[in-house]
Order: sequence, then structure tokens, then C-alpha cells
Amino acid sequence: MSVTHKLTLKMTETSQNAKESDLLYPLPVVSFNLLKKISITDRIRDTDNLRNIDLPGTIYGTPIQYLVIVAKHTVTNSLIGAVVDMPAPFAVRLNGDAASKQIGSGVLVWGGEVTQLQIETAITDYIQYEILAGI
Repeated sequence: MSVTHKLTLKMTETSQNAKESDLLYPLPVVSFNLLKKISITDRIRDTDNLRNIDLPGTIYGTPIQYLVIVAKHTVTNSLIGAVVDMPAPFAVRLNGDAASKQIGSGVLVWGGEVTQLQIETAITDYIQYEILAGI
């Protein structure tokens, strides 16, 4: 039995009088026929350095085709403006890249083959990340 995951992006803005308006209309839906999904949740901080994430090279012989990573702060730290459960910055290396990609928004959506994943953060307190991947 196949399940479909759909990813939709819409950007809105809220004015001072609480009126919400669209800035970016919904983009076409990106669909993935989900045969198998992987969900990983863990915590990391700066002293953990670059952490290898153990993803299978293939699922049922098919390379991983999408990846969503969401990171959030686990503690409030006024020195860096961190608030519990708010997005936390992190960096990733995909598919053997030598340089890290900085993800300041705390959210990464990758639609393409993933053969290798490494994650790191410069935050001294632990952040929690959740990874959802599938084919």
C-alpha cells in the first residue's frame, strides 16, 4: 500500500491590525509516493561537532528522495535570543559535501537523492532535531 506525502508552501504576512494577506501564493504541490519513511529525533550541541546520521543508502533498492529536517531550541537562553521550541539554526552536509550548508531558519526541505547526511550546530545548549526521510 502506497501513501502520498504532499508538501505545500505558502507565505503570509500579518499587519498591525491583524489582517493577514498572501505574499507568496501556494506553489504547486510536490508529491512523494511514500513506500517507506524514516523518522529520527535526537539532540545535538556545539561540542558534538559534525554528527553522521545513519541513513540507509537505499530503501527497497531506491535511493532516499526527500528529506525534511526541523530543529528547535530545548532551553531559553536570553544571551542568544533562544526560546524553547522556537526554530534553531544548524548546518548540514549532504552527499559527501566538504562544506556545510548553514540553515539559519531551523528548517530544511530537500527534494532530491540523499546518500549521506551530517548535521552540526554552533549553539552551546542542546537543540533537538527531527529528520523525516522517504522514497
